[in-house]
Order: sequence, then structure tokens, then C-alpha cells
Amino acid sequence: MKTVGIYIFDEAEVMDFSAPFEAFSVANRLKNRLGEPEPYQVLLVAEKPETIKARNLFQVLPHFDFANHPRLDVLVVSGGVVTSELQKPRVIQWIQEQHQHTETTASICTGAFLLAEAGLLDGKPATTHWEDLADLQAAYPQVQVQAEVNFTQEGKVFTSAGVSAGMLLSLHLIGLDHGMDFAVRVAKQIEFPFEPQRETA
Repeated sequence: MKTVGIYIFDEAEVMDFSAPFEAFSVANRLKNRLGEPEPYQVLLVAEKPETIKARNLFQVLPHFDFANHPRLDVLVVSGGVVTSELQKPRVIQWIQEQHQHTETTASICTGAFLLAEAGLLDGKPATTHWEDLADLQAAYPQVQVQAEVNFTQEGKVFTSAGVSAGMLLSLHLIGLDHGMDFAVRVAKQIEFPFEPQRETA
């Protein structure tokens, strides 16, 4: 079982964390129906054990905080208003520390700024919400910012464009683990349009 930790914070975009949470959780449910073990433990992680006030006053209680979360195999960094998060050395250091042992490190939307601040996107392709592409490039010129793509991959580092693109990336990650046909089944279950990017010979 892989432990998927989704980092949330005040002013996080709701779909940036709820879409991945739903995708990985539905993958668990479908595996159960097949009589197979659940492949994921899906967790919301915050800096502190406090209620998070996400965008539009959406409140959510994280499962764990930096002090007590289990080892993460997959780190998903939400986007939203990241200005305050970028000013927190503890957050940036935590992302760097998790990345050292994750199998996958991913960002949704403006979560790419946090990966960039942590130095994880240096020399790598990356994307974010279309409104923020120019700002990402200006702030981090060493990043190869990509426009008009749903998500990017370089090694174990993934970034996605805004909001619903996070669902596409999550489905893609599920497909890498369990086959794209299974990812299509997950997408069908949640009635989300998904055309997998398959490997070509």
C-alpha cells in the first residue's frame, strides 16, 4: 500500500486537494470490488494540527500534521494562494525532506511555486494555472515553464495545470501504478473525462 499525503494550507484551492483525494479513494473502492487490497492510504497533511480554511471559507481538518504523519510514498502539494506558504522556511524544508524518500512528488496548480522554491523544479519542465505561468517563469527562471499542457513529468516530479488538471494528473498516476485501463475505470466511476497518455514504442 502506498501512502499518499496531500499537503493543504489556508487558502488552498478546494479542488486541488479534493480531486486527488477522490481519485485515489475511488481507486481503493474499485480494487475492493475486484477483491483486491486497497492500494492507497490517502491523507491530508497540514503544517499544524488545526482546521484549515481553504478558498471561499471551506474548512477542513487534516488527518496529520508535520509532527506525526506517516512516511509518504506520494506527496501531492496543493495550489491556491501560496504567498504565505512561500515565506515559511519550515514548509519548504518539509517538502524537501519528503521528496528525499517519495516515489512521486507532485504539485497541483500553483503548488508548483512551492516545489520551485524547494528547488525541485530546477532545470525541469513544469506547469501551473494559466494565469500564473508568467509569474512562475519570472520568479524561477531556471524552471522550464510549459504552457497549454495538462501536466508535466521529469523523473519522479510531476506538476499539473489548474484545478481540474489535478484530477487528470491523479488519474495518470493511478494509471502508472495499475495500468491505464484501470485509470479509465476510475474516471468512469467519477464521471470525469479522461484520455490516458499511453507510452508509444
